Amino acid sequence: MSIRSSGLVFSVVVAAALPVRAAVISEYFNYGATGGALGGNGTAVGGWSGAWSNQTGATYSTSNLTLTHPGYQNTNNAASTGSASGTNRTNGSTRAFSTGLSGAIWVSMLARYTGTSSQDAILGIEKGGLNGTDNCIGILGTEAIVRWGSGSTGQTIQTGLVKDQVYLFLAKIETDYSGTFDRITAWVNPNLSNLGTGTVKDGKDIVGTALDSVAVFNSSGNVDAIRISNDAGAFSFVTTGVVPEPAAMGLLALGSMAALARRRHGR
Repeated sequence: MSIRSSGLVFSVVVAAALPVRAAVISEYFNYGATGGALGGNGTAVGGWSGAWSNQTGATYSTSNLTLTHPGYQNTNNAASTGSASGTNRTNGSTRAFSTGLSGAIWVSMLARYTGTSSQDAILGIEKGGLNGTDNCIGILGTEAIVRWGSGSTGQTIQTGLVKDQVYLFLAKIETDYSGTFDRITAWVNPNLSNLGTGTVKDGKDIVGTALDSVAVFNSSGNVDAIRISNDAGAFSFVTTGVVPEPAAMGLLALGSMAALARRRHGR
């Protein structure tokens, strides 16, 4: 076989070895130009099993949230889309996935509060329907918080949040990371090329073996651009610093050798 044809074979092998990115389940609240009740909106598409549940006070607005932050992309979050809003955070609206997610699950959202310091914008991490704000990330008053488990008072991620300012929340949920216990690590406006340690809550079995839904709770606040995936890289803005496996490194070395051989052969 000629060196040139060997290079072609190598190219095919490398293409086949490239990882397939996991899908991103996303929600941009693109439900019309007038706003209204959130419940009933959404269909069984894109990893969702159906519509948002009907809950009094859970609404969507035409106010779209975007963010200028190093590395973050507002892809698909067009100005014509809206955001989740509401008037009572005890009445959240839930939307389930078509298939439960397990292992490492990445969740991001944009959020802001627009009322007084007692208002909030929260994304609930749910299992088996609406469980309230026991397990969540979001804005509570002027603080960014993560809450993990019934009776949890929440742990502050960042204080001094500014009214009407949009913040990026990022969370990594690990199901059964230690026996049956689940863990959540949360960040606010993180350095997306080097996340650091984040704020960790663990030691409880929150979602069982799989996460099956999320919920939004808002009282004079907004949640938007929800993105969920088993693959941080699929977000296009999170760099996790994954080191290539030895087999992949071997393929790369082989490719370099083939390319060098072609250059020598052409002389």
